[in-house]
Amino acid sequence: MSRTPWYVGTVLALALVAGGCSGGEDDEDPTGLEPPDGVTLTEGGTELDLGESATVAYPEDAEDATALTVAVTAVDTGDIADFSLFSLTEEDAASSPRYVRVTVVNEGPGTPGTTSLPIFVHTDDRTLLTANSIVGSFEPCPPTAIPADLEVGEQIEQCLVYLVAPDQQVESIDLQITDAASAIRWTVPAPEE
Repeated sequence: MSRTPWYVGTVLALALVAGGCSGGEDDEDPTGLEPPDGVTLTEGGTELDLGESATVAYPEDAEDATALTVAVTAVDTGDIADFSLFSLTEEDAASSPRYVRVTVVNEGPGTPGTTSLPIFVHTDDRTLLTANSIVGSFEPCPPTAIPADLEVGEQIEQCLVYLVAPDQQVESIDLQITDAASAIRWTVPAPEE
């Protein structure tokens, strides 16, 4: 089965909630959000290294948007054996898991109003993969939702699971608040041979 550029991930028996879509904005935000003093929104299309942070207005289309500072801190390659308790399709069983570690800080003035952000794995064949949110415990990449009422100044750490086909390379992790053109991207270094 061929994958399209908007491939929304595979379905695991125990879980799976697809992420949403979106990209970053500059200080002029469609929501009219005025970031708190000392907080600057990151321009859409910005490319970052792992560990660097970007600040976006979220949710983008809400009057009560808040500024969230997001950092992709690591992209780890897992082992498909980690999913031994899952019922996988043949295609899923041949994939290579990626565990994407993210920190989110609410800068204010509101709350996120959501439990996940539109964070995609962007592969070398221009495929966008959504995270597979796992219900229950999963030791290699513990699932943690963003509290919808995350208070100003609070930080949450997440680990997101993606199943990547063996013929795909991960090029970046994309935070897409509005559209693909304005996505903020964390470049993922090519694996050493």
